[in-house]
Amino acid sequence: MKLLTSGSRRLACVWLCYCLVASAPARAGTVQLGQTAPPIKIAEWVRGGPINLDQLRGSNVLVLDFWATTCAPCRYTIPYISELQKKFRDRGVLMVGISSEPADKVKSFLSKLDAPVGYLMATDSNHQTSDAYLKAAGWEELPHAFIVNTDGKLAWHGNATVALEKVLDQLLAGELDIEAAQRSITAEKLTREYFLIVSTGRTNARTAQLGEQIIAEAANYPAILNEFAWKILTDRKLKKRDYDLALRASKAAYEMSGGNEVPIMDTYARSLFQAGKHAEAIEIEKKAIEACKDVRFRPELESVLLRFQRLSKEQPKK
Repeated sequence: MKLLTSGSRRLACVWLCYCLVASAPARAGTVQLGQTAPPIKIAEWVRGGPINLDQLRGSNVLVLDFWATTCAPCRYTIPYISELQKKFRDRGVLMVGISSEPADKVKSFLSKLDAPVGYLMATDSNHQTSDAYLKAAGWEELPHAFIVNTDGKLAWHGNATVALEKVLDQLLAGELDIEAAQRSITAEKLTREYFLIVSTGRTNARTAQLGEQIIAEAANYPAILNEFAWKILTDRKLKKRDYDLALRASKAAYEMSGGNEVPIMDTYARSLFQAGKHAEAIEIEKKAIEACKDVRFRPELESVLLRFQRLSKEQPKK
């Protein structure tokens, strides 16, 4: 299962890709973790504000989420970030969505969302902020978030819907170090390279190496491993799927998470079933259904379980 919210576990199989930023090629490596974060240049506040974000350094943790109205995944990121803002508001965390599009376009898009936006929204000033963060970090895909700590230094960046919540918990508890943060970033970059290769229908020694590196680098982040396995299992663009790799990644995520995260349980069950371990897959999926407290998503899990049970009965007896 693809996890998109913390309180209500949101299933959205539709977003299995990133959106590319429509700008000049990224120049990698000019902004690093632990360095003073670049200035934040805002053209217009479209929700909340105005706030001088640079003046908040020293008192607040800032999360800058770069997104665009043309980016399908971003539609699902917004309610997730809204929930995170609610969770972390009293702990001094301020979420800010930044788009490089015209303010009128952003306002129109936000007004049509099913749920109200629960955090600050602004537009970039002539791409200055996205250039200083996204391009300087060598990243071109959206959505992508950056964390600036209370010292005004860049603490982490990555896909907002994968590791952000755990990284914030670690940062606020004083348990996040630069090496751990960098490993999660490396895992995401390797994942991007892996899927660029396998989407062409090729698998080779490099893809095998990447799979091993991803599992190693994401060792402390079960959500990254879950995302990796989920995409192997479900991305329709893939012409070849390494189901054994998906099983290893999802099993590692399941064990790291304590076996009680519903989306991770669901992904692991699907990997087990694909590997022919039907009885175990059915048992894990039943546990996921039992643990799922959100009535909106239980039907999806129940549908998966029924499919497992039906296909298991249809298997020829040996």
